[in-house]
Amino acid sequence: MSGAIPQEYVGTVVAVVLYTFLCLFAALILVRKLYLNGDKFTYVALLSLFVAVGIVAAIGEQIHYAANWKVVKEAQYQKALYMVDHPGLVFTNAAGWGDRTFYSIRSYCANVQAILILFWSIALFVGTWNLSLNRIRGHQDQISLGSKIFAIVLPATHQGVRQIPALYKSAIVYLFVADSIIIFSFTFGTFFLILTLYKYVQSRKVFKLFQASSAQSASIAADGRAGTSTSNPSPISASLDADDKWLIIRFTIAFSVLTAYSIILGMHQHRLYREHKATDLADGPNISPAFIKYECVQDIPVVSTGFVMLLIFGTRRRFWQGYWEKCKESWDGMRMRLKRLGRRRSGVTGRRQELPMHWNRMHSEDDGVELSWRGDKGEPRQHIKAVVG
Repeated sequence: MSGAIPQEYVGTVVAVVLYTFLCLFAALILVRKLYLNGDKFTYVALLSLFVAVGIVAAIGEQIHYAANWKVVKEAQYQKALYMVDHPGLVFTNAAGWGDRTFYSIRSYCANVQAILILFWSIALFVGTWNLSLNRIRGHQDQISLGSKIFAIVLPATHQGVRQIPALYKSAIVYLFVADSIIIFSFTFGTFFLILTLYKYVQSRKVFKLFQASSAQSASIAADGRAGTSTSNPSPISASLDADDKWLIIRFTIAFSVLTAYSIILGMHQHRLYREHKATDLADGPNISPAFIKYECVQDIPVVSTGFVMLLIFGTRRRFWQGYWEKCKESWDGMRMRLKRLGRRRSGVTGRRQELPMHWNRMHSEDDGVELSWRGDKGEPRQHIKAVVG
């Protein structure tokens, strides 16, 4: 194919694209499970959805890069020349309309994920510390909904602000504006997560002491033949405690993964700045084997979040039981709809036989049954002869 990536890199690109499709499939499994479960607007569902959208944009960018390699490299070189007076462009990671489109989608999804993680960490902090603010009491659902809408709308506005040409005059200013949402969200998210983990560890200690004292009281009551009517809250408390524990652990892992993603993004931006600064004074685009290989595999850490999300939030036994049950219900429902559609079609083809008609039944000499009818619209009399069982 003319203008495509050199043959020696095709195998690497194909392997990366296939791996990215697998990551997308993993993210979509989680999204579908949450949708079937009725969790359509939870933090996990929204995170999974925007991870999947970002992976779709990554696939588009990879295919565009491989199929139009010469055009992309030439656009990178022209951008490098333009960057002499507009150094902030280096952090856009975009050369040409195709790259700009895919990069904007991926950047938008990353910012949405960062804000969702921030609000989720705040929600866990409020719940763990059992904060009951009088002003927001009774409005938790509205606040949660508003925070999720805010997380979707703000990054879209942010994408528009980043297009202001004046920002490209300074690399530092553009970098601060471009990464402001991610930096702010993960900084404060880390703060609230540390406080949540601290409170949870303290609560675990108190719970163990309470469990020990409850067991001791139950033992004394049993020895004294008294207190037989006392309720035993330990199994329920233990169950709730286990659920809280795994929720916090899963959130901590997800937060760490997305924090690592932001660190990788920063390293990637630094690499782009260094490579493009070297290209500024060169005679052509950077086509060194090391840089081309880096461009081919640079998306692997980012798209792996699809697998990570499934491993974090989709590894419980109840997840797969509920998922396969819902899939079976959907499949059975689809089969029933197809059967009803088939019956309806057969009803259309045999409408004259099934509609009310004037039937006359007459016995013939050869033990057959002759059926005759007159159509409702005056069609001529018709006859069918059938053999009796």
